[in-house]
Formats: sequence, C-alpha cells, structure tokens
Amino acid sequence: MNNDDAGRVELDEQTVAEAARAALTDLQIDAEVEEVTRAKGGGGEEEWCVRFGASYGRFCDSFRDQFGRANSPALRREKVKRHLLQIQDNLRRQMGTRRRRGTRPTGGDEMATRRQNRNPLDSARQVASEVMDTATNALGNIIGQASNVADTARDTAASAVGSVSPTAGEVMRTGGSTRGGGGGRTRGAGSSAG
Repeated sequence: MNNDDAGRVELDEQTVAEAARAALTDLQIDAEVEEVTRAKGGGGEEEWCVRFGASYGRFCDSFRDQFGRANSPALRREKVKRHLLQIQDNLRRQMGTRRRRGTRPTGGDEMATRRQNRNPLDSARQVASEVMDTATNALGNIIGQASNVADTARDTAASAVGSVSPTAGEVMRTGGSTRGGGGGRTRGAGSSAG
C-alpha cells in the first residue's frame, strides 16, 4: 500500500474489501463481502468489483477521481453504501410488489378495476340524480294537475253561471225566495235587483 496524499491509500483488494465491510456495518446490513476482484471497465480503466451475499449483488467502480488518484477510504465507503441502498430500495419494491401481486391487477385489468371501484360512487350519484329527476317530474305533474283542477273549476263555474237563468241565479243568491212570489218562471223578475 502506497500513500498518495494524506488520507488516500493506493487501492488493493484489502482496502476495497475494508470499505465494503465498513459500508455494510454503517447500514447494519446482514450480508458479507464474498469476493473482491480487479477487472477492466468499459473505458479500459481498471475497476474493482465487490460481490456481496444475501441478494446484494455485485458493485464495480474504479474508486478514483477524475485525475486518476485513489478516492479516500470515506469516499470509497460512501460509494459502496450508495450501491447497497439502491439494492435495498429495489428489494423493498420487489417485496412490496410480490405482496400485492396476488390482489393487484395490472394493465387492462387495472383499468377495469378502477372502473369497478368508481362504479359504487357513480351508481350512488346516478341513483341520487334519478331520484331528484323523478321527484321534480312528479312535483311538476302535481302542480300541473292542481293548476288544471283550478282552471277546470273556474271554467265550470263560469259555464254554470252563464247557463243559469237570471231567476235561477237570483234564487241561488237569495237562498231560495223570489220576488215574483208566484213560484212560476218569469223572465226578468228581479233583474233590477243587484
């Protein structure tokens, strides 16, 4: 191990493994560092790969800055921690998806489920709307019928009054007595009376 700068150590298998174990400890993850290997990265630069147990997979990084200097132990640990946290997040999502998978439909079924979930509310709203429409129509019919009854009564009264002779009208007004006294029908009797 060669020291580059203060706090920076040249990379080797042991320093990368120490950073990985420190990250596991910091996050209190029950997993092990199974293997640390050196590999060539996509850009041809050297990378260190750490393989973890317990479904945490493999993490590869050069653990160097843009100038080619080795990262500090703290920065190496933080890079590994970021990987472990991403894996934890993915595992939580998968576990949550597995739990819901049996009860939560996907794709076209999900749209049908949303429609079904909306139906009780829509049905209640529709029923309430229909009840209000029916009540409004019934009330309108009742008011119309009452108005028609009043119109019919008025028309009937006007027709009856027009068809009754003035004497009969006078009899109706006076309670049965006529001025003519004879009890017979005479036209014009009592027509001057108001």
